[in-house]
Amino acid sequence: MALQILKKRIGFWVFALLLSNIAIGQQQKEWTLQACIKQATEANINIQQKQIENKLLRASYLQSKAATLPSINGSFSNSWQTGFAINPETNSAQKDQSFQTSSAGINANMNLFNGFQNTNNIRLQAKKLHANQQDLAQVINNIQLSVCNAYLAVLQNTELKEAALARVEAAKKILEKQEKMFELGNSNKAKLLQLRAEFSSQLSNLVNAENACELSYLELCNLLNIKKDSSMRVAAINDEASLNENSSISVDDIFVKYVKVSPNIKASTLRIESARLEKLVASGGRSPRVSLNAGLNSFYTSQSKFGVGTPTFVDRPFGYWYNSGSPVPVYMPYPSYSSYETTSFKNQFDQNLGSSVSLSVSLPIFNSWNVNANIQKSKLSLENNKLALRQANQSLYQEITKAHQDFNFAQKKHLASKNNFIANKEAYEIAQQQFEMGQMGITDYLNSKSNFTLAQTEFTQAKYNLIFRKKTIDFYLGKELN
Repeated sequence: MALQILKKRIGFWVFALLLSNIAIGQQQKEWTLQACIKQATEANINIQQKQIENKLLRASYLQSKAATLPSINGSFSNSWQTGFAINPETNSAQKDQSFQTSSAGINANMNLFNGFQNTNNIRLQAKKLHANQQDLAQVINNIQLSVCNAYLAVLQNTELKEAALARVEAAKKILEKQEKMFELGNSNKAKLLQLRAEFSSQLSNLVNAENACELSYLELCNLLNIKKDSSMRVAAINDEASLNENSSISVDDIFVKYVKVSPNIKASTLRIESARLEKLVASGGRSPRVSLNAGLNSFYTSQSKFGVGTPTFVDRPFGYWYNSGSPVPVYMPYPSYSSYETTSFKNQFDQNLGSSVSLSVSLPIFNSWNVNANIQKSKLSLENNKLALRQANQSLYQEITKAHQDFNFAQKKHLASKNNFIANKEAYEIAQQQFEMGQMGITDYLNSKSNFTLAQTEFTQAKYNLIFRKKTIDFYLGKELN
């Protein structure tokens, strides 16, 4: 009875696992490596931040170009005053006045020369923009390699899961056969219990393989910035032919080819050029400034009056002249009206309209050491960026050297694990036949099976590791990841 219950449970487990895999396979959406890379580059937050930085630097670049244009500003003011005032029309002092004054104008200023600071700043902002674009390209490259690695990890763990499922099926068949033999009295209980333990171990291995596969999918989804979906699956990569390719290209050859297109090296070179331009901009602070200014202004005041009607002339003192040392007043007829009206807004603005043009030159003599400090900072920045370029070249050479070494080791590991897998597979198949015919003990059989399982796992890992190392070398050689 116990055997029948265990048998039913085993059948249920295997059926459930097979059914779930079939159902998922029917519903899954297939993702290719190119589709994953496209999704990752579109959804990655670091890339989006770099793109925003690029837009900010582009705005700074456009602003530096606009700085060469004249600045034009308009102004308008309106005020109400009471008390003492100077009449802007007659320039005479008046008391107890209440009046309104309005003024308007437009003024323009254009820098004619400032030590070529504007020109050099345009070139500086362009270099910064291009350097940031290279930084963005470097981030994209890093994301592509990370996605490729995670993608291959999914394929590897999927293959290991399928192998584990196949081992569960094989263990189930042998266990069922031994159960029948035990019921007929042709097998001992110790042997049956060992096979039950082996089946349970294979089920446990399958669960572990399932978990590893799910975790690799989760890591890939995180890179794609999407929610993990049980219906997701990735397309297999048919790269078996390239696994046996022998790459004779040297580290120096790869470095010489990639260093010409490396975004990181280009960005470091652009920053050296930026530091040189920063020095020129800072040195321009010692140069004289020449600027052109122009303005057009007018005003209105309620104090401006004109007489209405026929005037009567009244003599008013105009000044004095001296006769033998004595002042003699001089009178002049001054028109007087019975009533006055304020001059209209339009007429006053037309009458008071005035323009101005000026050319100014200023020579910096001392400005709290700011210019000298900026020049010194730019020199230090230039030296630091030169060191950064040297470091970038060294790091790149080390990365390519390691990638080349990893590829060579992966080739040797793949060949060794392949031969080991073939040998252990043949040994296991023979052991399985001998065990089923009763010509081999269970201990030797289980050892052979364990060796085969380990060899199969190592071969699968070596295969996908070699694929990734090969794609890394291809990436440095300018080939697309697909």
